[in-house]
Amino acid sequence: FQLAQLHRLRCGVRPDTMEPSAQRAEPLLASEEGRPPEEGSRRRQPLQIASVVAGIGMACAAVACIVVNATSNRQSASPGDPGDGPSLAMLASGPLGLGGALGPLGVVLRKVYDACEPFSDIFTAIGAFMFALIFLLGGLNHTKDFKGYVGMMKSFGLPCPTLMAVGGSLCCIGGAICYLTCIPVLMEWGAELFFIFLIPATYFGHYKPWTQDKTNTTHFLMALKNISMAGGCLMTIGFVVPSIGDRSGPVGLHGALGKLGFVLGHIYDAVKPYSFIFTYSGIVLFVQIFALAFVKFASDFPSFSGMIKALGLPCPAVLAAGGLSFCLAGSLCFLTGIPVLMEWGAEFLFCYLLAATYFGHFKPWMQTGDMMHFLSMMKNISMMGVCLLTIGAVIPMIGEN
Repeated sequence: FQLAQLHRLRCGVRPDTMEPSAQRAEPLLASEEGRPPEEGSRRRQPLQIASVVAGIGMACAAVACIVVNATSNRQSASPGDPGDGPSLAMLASGPLGLGGALGPLGVVLRKVYDACEPFSDIFTAIGAFMFALIFLLGGLNHTKDFKGYVGMMKSFGLPCPTLMAVGGSLCCIGGAICYLTCIPVLMEWGAELFFIFLIPATYFGHYKPWTQDKTNTTHFLMALKNISMAGGCLMTIGFVVPSIGDRSGPVGLHGALGKLGFVLGHIYDAVKPYSFIFTYSGIVLFVQIFALAFVKFASDFPSFSGMIKALGLPCPAVLAAGGLSFCLAGSLCFLTGIPVLMEWGAEFLFCYLLAATYFGHFKPWMQTGDMMHFLSMMKNISMMGVCLLTIGAVIPMIGEN
């Protein structure tokens, strides 16, 4: 905090002109707090325009990828075989076959991925734990202080606050238990419960407070992180739905659940051909915060470099350029929907989140005990879990023979 204050003083900003909520440094999206109102509004206007353009571009890219992959799957299917429906991408006949398009490098990478494939479940399990941890801890904390949770619901103006508090706790704890089993059908249920919880939590807990006080960008950043986590829920649904109902699995819907399993089995069979829609929707929601971070920091590179310098890191300009490169490359690789590129994108974003979490939240939390830093750190860990889940899901799809 003192380093951040010193940096602002060097930039000509007086500490006594800053709002109390503006004295907290945010690692992903820097705020315009501490500047005169007219200067902050001038800086935010091009950012808002660029954000809209970036969002439209991501949506168009996702739609284009959906069309290309769906078309390629229809063309590759034999006339008499309906196939398993559109998949994420088939690299053996896709635009980037590791054994061909990349030459000798592709052969080396092919061996690396073949060696990693037996361990893809480990990435999935670790990612599931990291993703569900914040929901599990939140649910347990709300249950421990249930009266305070009910009071929070009342402050949001929600009807039946006690019932809402019970539902929120059940969504968090029940969803975490289901998700942590790593059994496809239970992971899908857990992702649905998380998604249901995140919608009102984002709207009432962060979006409405931000609209009432737009100078407090902490709520804006928290809302973006929640949206990214909601994208992780949709990606999980898209990844696991095609594997639900396998009779050889630990929970076969056509066996263990009896008649209910037959009904659910028919529902999942009808949804499987469209699972890629959940995957691509989740991808767009997940990468939006990284795309916005790139737009924000690229438009004010000296400020981003100064933030890194204030953290005491060497070569701040180089590290700032590297962070921007990881945000941009990771987002673009994710948006292609091609397994090998999604795996690379997950690695880029994981590395970026690792550094941002440690220097931007963990160290300040250890020094000050600020719970907002702790909450941001837990959400970043959840997003890192989505990256590991993606790696575990797409590695078996890379370069299929």
